[in-house]
Formats: sequence, C-alpha cells, structure tokens
Amino acid sequence: MKMSFSTDIWKYALLVLSILISLNAVGIISIGVLVLGGAGTATGAYIITLIGFLVFGVAGVGCFTAMRESHILSITFLGVAGLSIFCETVFMIAFAAMKKDFIEMTGERVAKVWEQELIKPDSMFGVQMQYQCCGKDSPQDYLQDDDDVLPPSCCRLQDCTHDYNIFTKGCLTSAVKFVDDHSDYLILCLVAGVALEALGITASYYFGKSLENRVQKNDQIIINE
Repeated sequence: MKMSFSTDIWKYALLVLSILISLNAVGIISIGVLVLGGAGTATGAYIITLIGFLVFGVAGVGCFTAMRESHILSITFLGVAGLSIFCETVFMIAFAAMKKDFIEMTGERVAKVWEQELIKPDSMFGVQMQYQCCGKDSPQDYLQDDDDVLPPSCCRLQDCTHDYNIFTKGCLTSAVKFVDDHSDYLILCLVAGVALEALGITASYYFGKSLENRVQKNDQIIINE
C-alpha cells in the first residue's frame, strides 16, 4: 500500500521525535556517567558521553531538517541517525556482556577508597554522599572505639545528631546495588534511543519524499501554465 506523503505530518512527526531523542540523550549521558564513573572506568564514561553527544547531534539535525524543510538535511539525518544506531547497538552489546565486570569494579573501587579513608579521613566523603551509605560494610566500621564518631557524610544533610539521619547501609552493598540497578536503566535508555531514531529515520525518509513530491507538483504547475 502506498503511503501518503503529507509534508506537514512528517515534518511535525520528525520534530517531535527529535525533541524526544534529545531528552533521551540527556538520560544516556547522565545515567551512563553515574554508572561507568561509579565503576571507576573513565574511558567508559567518556565513550558513553560521546555517544550521548552523537545522539544530541541526531536530534539537532532532525530539528533543523523539520524547520528548514530541507531535502538535503533529511538525507543527512538518515546517515547520522544510522551511525548513531550502530554505535548505540555496539555499545549496548558490549556493556551487557561486561555488566558483571563493571559491578565487580565498583566493589573494588569502594574497597580501595575505604583503605584510603583509614589513612586519610574524609576520603569516603564523595562515595558516602553519592550512594547515601556509611562505612565499607556498615556504620560500625567507624565505631571501633567508644570515643569514635561518624563523619558528617554518613548522615542526611550531614547532621548526625539524630539516629534517623544516619545511613544504615554500607557503601560496598549500596554502590554495587546502585550500579546494578542503573545499568538496566542505561540499557533501557539505549534501546529507547535506537527505537526513537529508527522512527526518526522513517519520518525523515517520508518527509524528504514529500518535499520531492511538492517540488514536482510546483514544477508541473509552472509547465502547465
């Protein structure tokens, strides 16, 4: 069945999809950096950030294509979106295969930071604030002697005057669970990105076709006149 090539329909479809793709890029970058940064792999964080900016580029080309009603830009969108889908798919497969490794790296990173804490107090500040945890295994790690006190980073709003403000879980468990859970969210964001860009490719293709048809009709009118 031949699909109708209404310019306005495909124009606004592409515009809406481009906006959704840009929002998806925010999710990919933010969740990706949290997960891979938490695992201590700077390279992985840089790669997912680059992929996120590539997705942003796809969204930007899509918006310009719709607003400028350019057939050349619609073709450009097909190429850029295709490249983005390829990169996201490769990364998604690699990330899923290495998920357990990233979780282990997270545990190792927390253990190393705790070793630093024993030598240089407050080394755990960033970890405890990020994951809302206390100590390596529990708050008891800080309370080996009767006169020991918890650091402010072990408590909500850094207020340890009330027991209900104290983070009760150890950072090893909390960090591993955080990375495990958010790894799934990252994969979902990548799947959503691939799906949105695939729909964007469809919209861009038919938008370009509709622009071609409109030019042909205008030329035909001129010829008839």
